[in-house]
Amino acid sequence: MKRHQRIVISALVAVTIVLLYVMPEKPTYTASALFARDQSSAKSNVNVTVKLDSNNVSRSDHVLLTLAIENGNAAELTDFYASISAPGFEWDQNRFSSQHPVTIPARSTAVRTVPLAALARSGSYNVVVSYNWTLASYHGSVLSIGPIRMTGGLFGEDKWIRFGGRLKDLALPIVLAALGFLFQQQQKNREERQQVRQNILPLVMTLAEQHYMPIVRGARLLIDDHEKWRANYPQSSIEKVFFDTLFVLKRMDHLRRDKGQIFFQDGAGEKMASDVWFVLREGLHLALGEANVALPLKEIEINDGFPEFQPKILKFKKSLQVFPQYVATNGDEFRLLEVIRPDSSGI
Repeated sequence: MKRHQRIVISALVAVTIVLLYVMPEKPTYTASALFARDQSSAKSNVNVTVKLDSNNVSRSDHVLLTLAIENGNAAELTDFYASISAPGFEWDQNRFSSQHPVTIPARSTAVRTVPLAALARSGSYNVVVSYNWTLASYHGSVLSIGPIRMTGGLFGEDKWIRFGGRLKDLALPIVLAALGFLFQQQQKNREERQQVRQNILPLVMTLAEQHYMPIVRGARLLIDDHEKWRANYPQSSIEKVFFDTLFVLKRMDHLRRDKGQIFFQDGAGEKMASDVWFVLREGLHLALGEANVALPLKEIEINDGFPEFQPKILKFKKSLQVFPQYVATNGDEFRLLEVIRPDSSGI
C-alpha cells in the first residue's frame, strides 16, 4: 500500500471514530418539565405540589425545584417543614432549611424554590421531598419526582458508554472488512510476485546456462580430476588438474566482471562462494606468482576445453613446474568448491 493511500485510510478511520463518538443518538425520552402532586394531603384540603423545570440536565447546569403549599382551610397551617433528598445534585441546604418551619395563613399559598446544581456525568436520578405540618393534628408525607437524566458534556460518561456500544455493534463488520482487505492485498502481492517470477524466469535460465552451470561443471571436473591424479588413475594428469583450476578461476572472473557477483538464495552461501573463490585465487597467486597465473588465464578462452588447452601447455612450463607442489600442499582446498552446487544457489 502506498504512503498516500495509508494517509487517506488513516484520516477516514479517524473521522469515523470522531463521528461515532459525537453523533447524537435518537432520543429515547421526551424533554419536558416534571410535576408531582400529593393526593393524600388533598383530603385535608391542603395541596402540595413539586415541580422541576427540566427532566434533562448537563453537569454543572441547574434545574429549578419549586415547592408549592396551598392551604384551603379556614384555619392557618402551622409548623410546615420540608427537607430534600437529591442524589447527583448539590444545593444550598442552609438557605432552604432557614425558611422552615413556616406558618401558612388560611386560604393562602406558600412557594419555595431551590436551584439544584447537577454533579453527576451520567445516569438518571429522582428528587424526593419530605414534609410535614400541623393542622388540628400532625400530618406528614413524601413526594418523589423524576427521573432526571444526567449528561456529562463532550467527554461525559454517557457518551463513552454510547461510543462503546456503537463500536460493539460495528466490531464484526469492521473485522470482516479488514480481513477481506488483507486477503485482497495478500492475493495481489502473490500475483505480483508470480508475475515477476514469470517475467524473469527466462533471464534466470539464460544466465544460469551461460555462467553458473559451466562453473558448476568445471568445479566438479576439478574435484574429480584432482582425486584421480592423487590416486594415480590411468589417463589422469597434472596438466588436466591445472587446466581445470584455471578454467574455474577464468569462469568466476568472467562472471564477476560481467554480472558483478555470484548470487545465491542464501546470503551465507553467497558469502561462502566468494570466500572460496578468493582462497583459490590467492593461494594460486602465492604459489605460482601472479604473472605465472595471469599468462595462462589470458590464453584460455571462456569456452575452451582441455583439448583446446593442450597445444598451449608448453607456454606455461614454468607454471607447471611449481603447480604439482601447490596441489600436493593445498589440494584439499579444491573440495571447498562443493559449496557451488545447483541445489543451493541461483543467479
